[in-house]
Amino acid sequence: MLEKISMKGKFWSIIIPLSLGMFTAAFHPDTARADTDFGAKYAGEFMTLGAGSRASGMGETGTAFGGGPASAYWNPASLVDIEGGGILAMHANRFSGVVKYDFISAAQRYSESDVFSLTIFRLGVDDIPITALEDPSSPLGVGNVVVVDEWTSDSELAVMGTYAFDWRKKWALGVNGKILSKKVGDNSAFGLGFDVGARYKHSSNLFFGARISDVTTTFLGWDTGHNEFILPSISIGLVKLFSLERMEADLNFAFDMVLRGENRGEADQFDYASLSGEAHFGLEYVVQKTLALRAGMDREYFTAGAGVRIGPASADYAFQAHQGLGESHRVSLCFHWNGNPFLK
Repeated sequence: MLEKISMKGKFWSIIIPLSLGMFTAAFHPDTARADTDFGAKYAGEFMTLGAGSRASGMGETGTAFGGGPASAYWNPASLVDIEGGGILAMHANRFSGVVKYDFISAAQRYSESDVFSLTIFRLGVDDIPITALEDPSSPLGVGNVVVVDEWTSDSELAVMGTYAFDWRKKWALGVNGKILSKKVGDNSAFGLGFDVGARYKHSSNLFFGARISDVTTTFLGWDTGHNEFILPSISIGLVKLFSLERMEADLNFAFDMVLRGENRGEADQFDYASLSGEAHFGLEYVVQKTLALRAGMDREYFTAGAGVRIGPASADYAFQAHQGLGESHRVSLCFHWNGNPFLK
């Protein structure tokens, strides 16, 4: 017991000073004088695209769900549901294939109350045209039209380490430390940030979850000298499980809400002053704990999905319709193991 307390104490003794250091740096006079965008809109947008196909098929509702490696993304505290370990890989084609999004996460239980995971996810957009006038020294006209001058790409990567632990029987807590890398054309950026999460188990069929992303304001420093700080956002969620014993099935309902302070205005589903947010709903129907059918609403966009589990392996698919940007498809594979080399 003392060993577990000591371990958690050492962990937080590292996280808290790092968090305070980043918060202080954001308001340091030298930072304020630099080319700095504090609260940069959409600077961390690639970290809001979801993970795994289960939650995505249910309207991107994952804050209160647990049980798989994708939990590290949705709510680090939910990793405590992993009995042994697991690995999940996902590939997504977004907006009719324009955007490629890949995610992989591996988790392992270390002790009766502690779980660790490592996650990598990447977003890429290729063949972005950079345009220019045929003759830049002359004005735009019939004889001087816009042409493609060169082609470039956008690549955004995050590497995330997660630690989660049980706390006071019904509670679980977790934290993510993440390193970010961006490359757009010839320019690149490097960043560092943290997320924290909590989950409360009210009963065996009712769960509540909360996550604060970028809790210390995530820093992004560009090689151009420009600095960006991503403001915190809050996700809250609940999951209600219903057992349909006569049908040998289960029905799961999930709800998530995301709140931001980036002054997005009407770009989000609802807004007030500088605050804005969006709501997510999802349903999952599971037959004999093997076949799952899913549907949901991601803001105003319909989502659907399906999954099958055979022994320790599962495969899932999710679909999202978008009126203006086209369809998005996700496929994920997951493998769980119950053996734990750390427990004797």
